[in-house]
Amino acid sequence: MQLDFFPFSKVDQLSKRDISFQTEPDKYKDFLELPFSLEAFEKKIDQRKQFPVDRKTLVEVIKEQYKKAGIDHPPTDNIELLKKEDTFTVITAHQPSLLTGPLYYIYKIVSVINLAEKLNQTYKENIIPVFIIGSEDHDFEEVNHLNLFGKEIVWENEQGGAVGRMDTKSLDPVLERVYEILGSSNFADELRKIISTSFDGIENYNQAVFRMVHQLFKSYDLVLIVTDHKMLKSQFIPFIKREIFERPSQDLIVATQNKLEALDLKGQAHARAINFFYLQEGRRDRIELEGDKFVVLDTDLTFTEDELREEIENHPERFSPNVVMRPVYQEVILPNLAYLGGGGEIAYWTERKSQFEAFNVSFPILVRRNSVLWIGKGEQKQMEKYGIGLNELFLTEDDWIRSFVKANASAELEFSEEFSHFQKAYDLLSSKAKPIDPNLAKSIEASGVKAFKSFEQLSSRLIRTEKDRHENDLNKIRKLHDKIFPSGGLQERKDNFIPYYLKHGGEFIKSLKSALDPFNPNFVVIREE
Repeated sequence: MQLDFFPFSKVDQLSKRDISFQTEPDKYKDFLELPFSLEAFEKKIDQRKQFPVDRKTLVEVIKEQYKKAGIDHPPTDNIELLKKEDTFTVITAHQPSLLTGPLYYIYKIVSVINLAEKLNQTYKENIIPVFIIGSEDHDFEEVNHLNLFGKEIVWENEQGGAVGRMDTKSLDPVLERVYEILGSSNFADELRKIISTSFDGIENYNQAVFRMVHQLFKSYDLVLIVTDHKMLKSQFIPFIKREIFERPSQDLIVATQNKLEALDLKGQAHARAINFFYLQEGRRDRIELEGDKFVVLDTDLTFTEDELREEIENHPERFSPNVVMRPVYQEVILPNLAYLGGGGEIAYWTERKSQFEAFNVSFPILVRRNSVLWIGKGEQKQMEKYGIGLNELFLTEDDWIRSFVKANASAELEFSEEFSHFQKAYDLLSSKAKPIDPNLAKSIEASGVKAFKSFEQLSSRLIRTEKDRHENDLNKIRKLHDKIFPSGGLQERKDNFIPYYLKHGGEFIKSLKSALDPFNPNFVVIREE
């Protein structure tokens, strides 16, 4: 494979805020505890030692989850290392997307594995890569689909509540459809086995995701954890109580968002007065304060303050943090140094520093995951055929078409010089007429505007006529652009990993492992050889 790197500023498909985080680090210095650099981790390790965690419980829960998932060969060494005070984590997290969902799910995990590896090469402490399966979300529509060979496959399901707790009976038609699509290529049987063994004999969707991620990354000692667990949430009880009864987060985050907006950075997370849901079987509903009662919306449940305090003490597993409190929760239960995520995640983390300070919780170093564009041999040949160079890669479909038409036109289609001469002629005529008759000068200017529009229309007709001559090629260029940039967006946000695994097998992940480096701030383009 060949690697090419592009500054984020050259990738128009990224958001302006995502670009600015990579290219204007000083803009964010007041919203970070430490900047992202290899050297910063020395200080972060010392800081993190001041925030101990319950390592015994953490290891016990992780072991239990691997056992329940039926995994015979967990990353035992790394799990055992978590018992030691000189062991720390770097983490990434994601919702349990269907069969991993978009490609960036895979890129996040590879990036965090490489981050840990680089830190272990530099520091004497043990740094463990951890992937959190964010299974408590109930936004089922965000995780119930995948894009496979240009087709969207959707998991239809009437269940509600936390996605990770759902059973998977309704997934059978989806899996059968996927198996049909896999066909009989070299790695189809291998992938079919990974999927089928992930979903056979499981208690809930969490365990299927757990198994699948483990199978894909078992060679890299990645530690998985599901944070929807009573023993872990028991450690979070003081924070649950403070958030619900004192409600500090909303004001702190809104104040930070106002500061960010003064820098032309729009607020991300919607902070509420109470940032917890109440979990029941098949339900996850917001908690709100109404008068002197705490109510669970869309249910008949109400609590006095004393009753709710008792409920938190006895059943912390029923209290599910939303996007505002989830970061605090994971930093309380893990001895963490850094959070690695995409542009959207980094954006909402930059709103949290003052909240973390208020809760006296360690604020991690924020790391932008690697972004990747993978270009196959076929696409490269087509790019070469149509004269699309790497310097034009991230341009729009219209730009590709315009460039091709200009390069292959039977006559010159660049009219800027003619437009300039045309405009100058009318300007000169008008300036000469003004001292003689101002009204005539205005009439000349108006005639010039009308003639200019006619000239534009004629030039556009010439371009359209030339396009018609190349319509077959232009359709192929449109298909090529859509293959590399589905619906005009980034490949990593749309396509699933399966087509790449079918073609390359485990070498796909190995190639990513050798190509990605979270300390490289550039967009990575991988071209097959």
